[in-house]
Amino acid sequence: MDTQHTGIGEVFLWLGAMCLAAFIGVALSLVLVIVPTDKPGSSMVDSLLERFNTEPAFAPFRSSELEGGEPSIFSIAVQQPPEMRFIVRFDPEAKLLNAVRSFRENRGQGRAMFSEWTSQETVFTGFNLAGVLPSGEAILAYQPSATETASLAQLRRRLNDVEYVVYADTL
Repeated sequence: MDTQHTGIGEVFLWLGAMCLAAFIGVALSLVLVIVPTDKPGSSMVDSLLERFNTEPAFAPFRSSELEGGEPSIFSIAVQQPPEMRFIVRFDPEAKLLNAVRSFRENRGQGRAMFSEWTSQETVFTGFNLAGVLPSGEAILAYQPSATETASLAQLRRRLNDVEYVVYADTL
């Protein structure tokens, strides 16, 4: 009867393969399940599962059929497109800088000043002051309507075409 001896090289090869498999398993679980502390939100798995757990959004309707009337026809509600955000640096001589500076001390007052200013400037219609960076750049939010087709690039060009905007970029 032949006895087969396992060599030390085969043992190390087997241990190396098991360590590699364990490392890959730990790395996948860290990426998919655990939320990094420097990023807000939920884990990748939660965001994927959220899509399957949500109910379709139906427009609110009142059924006249229950009251003896004609059957009502309803449709799926139109979802709002996502908010678009831009980082904008204004020229130091721009009148708008007072609103940006006051936003740091009093957000409500800064937003009110910005919305008052945008009522006079048609280029900024639809933009809201969402924040101010420590470097003095404004974060502008734009919420398009459900029927609007403006892209990020078009809005960025629209902002960059203004004479007192030093630069505007997407966030």
